[in-house]
Order: sequence, then structure tokens, then C-alpha cells
Amino acid sequence: MKSLLCVFSLVFMAASPAAVYAQEKEVPSGVDQSDILNNITKTGAKSWKERKEATNTLLELAKTAPDIVADLCVKTFAKSQDPEVRARLEKVLNAIAEAKFTLRQSAFLGIALNREANVLKVGEEEYFPINITGVTPETSADVNGLKVGDKIIQIDNKKCNEEFTVGDFITHIGNKKGGDPVKLKIFREKEEILKEFKLGSKPMEFTREQVLQMKKEFVRNWLKAHIQKSGLQK
Repeated sequence: MKSLLCVFSLVFMAASPAAVYAQEKEVPSGVDQSDILNNITKTGAKSWKERKEATNTLLELAKTAPDIVADLCVKTFAKSQDPEVRARLEKVLNAIAEAKFTLRQSAFLGIALNREANVLKVGEEEYFPINITGVTPETSADVNGLKVGDKIIQIDNKKCNEEFTVGDFITHIGNKKGGDPVKLKIFREKEEILKEFKLGSKPMEFTREQVLQMKKEFVRNWLKAHIQKSGLQK
């Protein structure tokens, strides 16, 4: 029998949806596991209205406890021979997987820079600052008041000393993603200034079709991994 999204094979056994759960899982606070089980059972109810309501309820529960809902839905899907039960649970599983898909956008600060050749002494501290030589309009750097001529003397907990290069600065920003916080300590006109803000996102380099394809592939792989983790794949 073809498997969910045609990416794996399962052994199907006749059983009611409520009779599938052999393993207790930790349930998030405020989530009633019996409510999840009850609605999974109702996906096989005689009334079409009841089946639809149960599916919609599972979709809502999945927003609060996606992992436990996915785990229980996968087990029922594997055991049920009812095509409508499987179709409805597949819908829930797809929704959970799609919600987990995020296209990671690299952080973007929006500055041009170079390394200060001479040591800068601020109080008792010595730095080899990174100079801002350009600021791209409407980027996080611009919006948060960074200016040409500013000297960056620290980023987060990393001081711009003799060992901290421009490459290290770029790598540090590159390890973040759009929306992540950053702290920059700058030296401007003999004054030390602390800037704290969220980084912007690097402009997308994918077409809409490419993003949809990546999302489809992610959903496939997530479902396959979840089945394998549950121990239900042959």
C-alpha cells in the first residue's frame, strides 16, 4: 500500500484510532492528551460534520502541541485501514510539517568596513576598532543610527582587539539570522555609545517556485523522519 506522500512504506493493521497509543509522552502544560485522542477517534465518526469538526480541532491543538499531536496522528495513520481517517490525519500532519518550515534568512547589517591600523585607547581598554566606511540606506545599520566614521570596538561579547579581524566580524554577523539581536559598542567623537537592535535580513535570492519546492521537500523529509522516529517504518 502506498505510504504518506509516497516517501515510505508502513504496515497497516485493523484497529480503532483510540487503541493505538502504547507510549506516554510528556504533554505541554494546558494541553489535554485525552482531548487529542478523542478527536483522533472522531476522525472516523459516522457523521461527516463530526469528522470535520474533529479535524479542525486537531489542527488547532497542533498549534499548541505540534509534536505530541504529530506523534499520535502518525501512530493512528499507521494502524488505520479507514481511508478517510488517513486522509484527515494526513492533512493534520502536513499542516504541522508546513508550520515547521522556515527559510532561514541570513542576517544583514548594511555597512561597509575596514580595520583600524592603529590602537585606540578608551579608558583603560585598548582596541583595534573596525571602521564604518559606508552605510546602506534603510538597513538595520541605517535605521539604528550607525554612521560613517563610527568605530566599532565591540560586538556582543567580542572585543575588537588585535586578534579580532574584519573576517571575524563578518563571520559573527553571518552566524546570526534576520531578526536576531546584536549589541554594538561604538566610539564616536570621543564618546562610547552602546547600540542594541535587531538585525535585518539579507534580501531573498530564491524565486517563489524555488521556495515552494524547498517547502515541499522539507515536508516530505520531516514526515519521513517522524515516522522513523516513531519506530513504525519497515
